[in-house]
Parts: sequence; structure tokens; C-alpha cells
Amino acid sequence: MLRKTTRLTFLGCLLLGVQAHSQKIDSLKNELLHQSGEERFSILYELVFGYLSKEDFPEALKYIEEAQQVAGRYDDSLHIVKAGRVKGMILHKLDRTADAINEFKKVIFISQRNKFEDDHEAILNGLAVAYTFQAKYDRALQFHFECLTMREKRGNHGDICITLNNIGMVYYKLKNSEKALEYYKRTLEESDQIDLKQGFDYKDRLLINIGLCNNDLKDFASAVKFILEGMKLCAPECSNHTIMSGEFGLGVSLSSLNKPKEAEGHFLISYHVARKINDKRFQLENLIYLARIKIAAGLYEPASKLLKKAEVVGAGTDYNELLINVYNQASKLYIEMKDYNNGAAYQSKYITLRDSIHSAELTKNLLKIHAEYEERENRARIIAQEQILKLKQEAINRQSRLNLLMGAIAVLCIALALILVRINRDKQKVNHLLEQKVKERTQSLEASLTALQRSHSELEEFIVKTSRDINSPMVTMRGLSNIMLADSDNPQTTRENVKQLERIINSLAELQYRLTELNEENHGKKAI
Repeated sequence: MLRKTTRLTFLGCLLLGVQAHSQKIDSLKNELLHQSGEERFSILYELVFGYLSKEDFPEALKYIEEAQQVAGRYDDSLHIVKAGRVKGMILHKLDRTADAINEFKKVIFISQRNKFEDDHEAILNGLAVAYTFQAKYDRALQFHFECLTMREKRGNHGDICITLNNIGMVYYKLKNSEKALEYYKRTLEESDQIDLKQGFDYKDRLLINIGLCNNDLKDFASAVKFILEGMKLCAPECSNHTIMSGEFGLGVSLSSLNKPKEAEGHFLISYHVARKINDKRFQLENLIYLARIKIAAGLYEPASKLLKKAEVVGAGTDYNELLINVYNQASKLYIEMKDYNNGAAYQSKYITLRDSIHSAELTKNLLKIHAEYEERENRARIIAQEQILKLKQEAINRQSRLNLLMGAIAVLCIALALILVRINRDKQKVNHLLEQKVKERTQSLEASLTALQRSHSELEEFIVKTSRDINSPMVTMRGLSNIMLADSDNPQTTRENVKQLERIINSLAELQYRLTELNEENHGKKAI
């Protein structure tokens, strides 16, 4: 029930999308009626992509041819290149590979001369893909490698992935699955560099391609794993191309694992999708494998019908490699059926077509092209390595200079530290000396103070003693003078002597007073 609802929802969305495309196309057609001259190109160009989105390649071809005429009429180089590029792409979709190559060749030199890099890359890629389907693998690799070199210089990881994947496809067609797998893995690694916003919308097909390589390398378990992973990645809205290539890959794996019935079911699904979208290449691939299953089961008539159908589908196409397989299978089948005439006829077709493709010249060209590319890659790698070595040397030189600078700074820091230590030691010595001087001076002052105090004490004692010594005689002399005045016979002489004695006594009294005063001053200073 859930699956049915999902399918109905998907169909509803698909119908809405188709309706929206139809409305846009009708709008552009209406606008085209009112435009003339060079302005018609832009509208015609949009119409082409409108029909391409619907996979209506015949209508797209009609409008691109008209756009091409408008571009040629007005000699607009850019429009001529764009129209030629898109026309080549459409012709390739219509399995007109030779015509597609001619269209690409008409505009490749114009795009190169005018440096229309985006268009030139697309033309190189278109030519390479077209030559791949013609089984002209030397030319295909030549253009792919040229395109890869250009895209690597521009650094668009999405475009690089496309070219790496396409180169892998060429090597797959050449039965060099190891080399193909190498390029597919490079594509996966390159896809990791793509911005998430930019997206990588064909990883499902890339994983299926890796699965197909593993089929050729007889690693069928890995093949099934990668194919299922690829189909799971886009489910439930896988494109027809993904379904077609995925079912085909599973058919190859199961066929090789001796599960023909299951393999046949997957081949039939792939074949019907290929018919639906008119993909003749996968119609041929599936018809060949279906015929092999019938031959292995001994069902020769059904196998013969399948191979005849494949021959009709391949008629008028340039899928030479697949036609070689058809002729080879038909030749073996008819010989098995004892129909030697048809067997010989198909064997002759097989040998003729095989020799025209897998010639010695092709092998020589492939080796030359691959060698030239490897040489370019090696030169680029050497240049890159030289640049890396140069950068490393510059980094080493910068580091050496930095180390020297750091060493000089370290020496200066050590010298400064030593100077500071020495200054600190000298300061400590000076401080010690100052402390000693202060201590000595203090001791000296204390000694002086003690001596002074002792002197003061002695002086005080001396003054007191002297004062006492003076006071006693002075009292005696004063008493004597009074007696002399009282008892003297000669009053005049006695009076003069007494006066003289009085003067001496007064002098002694004044001296005593001064000594007493000096003693008091000394006591005051001492108290202070």
C-alpha cells in the first residue's frame, strides 16, 4: 500500500513538472512570435533546453538549428559556438555520432581562438565521448586528456570529476578494467573536494561504473555491492539512465555467478528502460547478454532472434565495439547450429570490423597518447615537487633566521639577567657597607654620647665642689671683714682693706653664682 501511494505521489509530481515545462515552452513560443533579429537567439536557446528537459531531442534539434542560423546571420562568434556545441550534444543523444563530431569540429577552433573556455571544455568533452562510442579510443583519450589538463588548471572539481569518469569509461571499453577502476576511484576522491552546495549529482552512476569494472575483474560480490549502493543513493527517484545501467550491471554480476534466471530479469528491465528512452547503446548491451543466456541454455532460435534484433538496432549507429560483439556471438551461434554459411558471413563481418578498430595503429596511438599524458603529468608533478621543495627551503631559511633571532634574544636575556644579578650583588654589597658604616657611626656616636655624658657628670661634680669650696672661704672672709670693721684701730685703713676684701668676696660670689647657673643649664640639657 505504501509503495503504491509513493508511486502515485511520484506520478503526480511528474505530471506537475511536465505541465510546468509545457507552460514555459508555450510562453517562450509566444514570445518568439513577437521577436525579430538577433534577440531571437536567446529565446530559441531557452526553448532548446526546455525540450531537452523533456528529452524531446527531435524538437530540441529543430530549434537549435534555427538558433544556429540566427547566430550565423549576425556573425556572433559566441552564439555560433554555443549553438554548435548544443547541436553536437543533441545529435549524440539521437545516436548520430558522426554528425555530432562534425558539429563539434566546426566550432572547436572558434572557441579556442576566442578563448570561450567553458564552451571549449564542453566541446572537447563532447568530442571525446562521441569518439568513445565510435570505438575510436585513441582520439577519445586525446581529447579527454586535453580537456582534463584544461579543467585541472581551472580547478573546477565537478568538471574534473566528469572527465575522470569519462576516461575511466574509455579504459573500461578497452577491457583495461584495472586502469578504468583507477580513474573511477580518482573521481570518487575528487568528488570529496566538491562543495556540498554545488553537489555531485551522478555519484550513483559512478558507483555503478565501479561495479561494472569489478564484474570484469571477476569480483562479483564487490560489483553487486557497489551497484546496489549506487541505486540506493538515488532511490526512490533514480533517473532512467541510473536504473538502466544499474539493472544491466546486476544482470552481468548474476550471470557470472551462474544465476541466469535472475540475471535475465535484470537485463529485461534494463532493456525496456533503454527502449523507453531510445538508448540504443544499452539496447545492444542487453540484447547481447540476453542472447548469451539463451545460447548457454541451448535455446538457439530465441538467441538468433535476439542477435538479429541487436543487428537492426545497431544499424546506422557508430557503436562499433558492440556490433563486433553482436557479429562474434552470431558467428559462434550459427556455427553451433551447423549453419556454416551464416557463421562464415558473420565471422567475416566480425573480423573486418574488429581489424578496422583494434588495429596496430590504434594500439600505437593509445600508447603514444597515454605516454604523452603521463609525461605531462610527470612534468606537472616534478614542477609541483620543485615548488614544494622551494617552499620547504624557504620555510627552513625562515626557521633558521627565526632560530638565530631567538638565539640572539636568548643570549641578550641571559646577559641582561647576569647584569641584573651583578647589579643586585653590588647593591647588596653597598647596602652591607652602608649598614656597617651606619653601625660604626652609631657606635661612634654612642661612645661620644657616653663620653660627653661622663664629662657632663664630671663637670657637674667639679662645679658643685668648686661652688662649695668657694662658698666656705667666702663666708669666712665675709665674717672676718665684719670683725675687722668692728675692731680695727685705723678705721680708714681697715675700711679700705675691708672694701678690698669685699670686692674679692663679691667677685667670688659672682663666680659662685655663674657656676651655679652653669650647673643648672647643664642639668636642663641633660633632662632634655
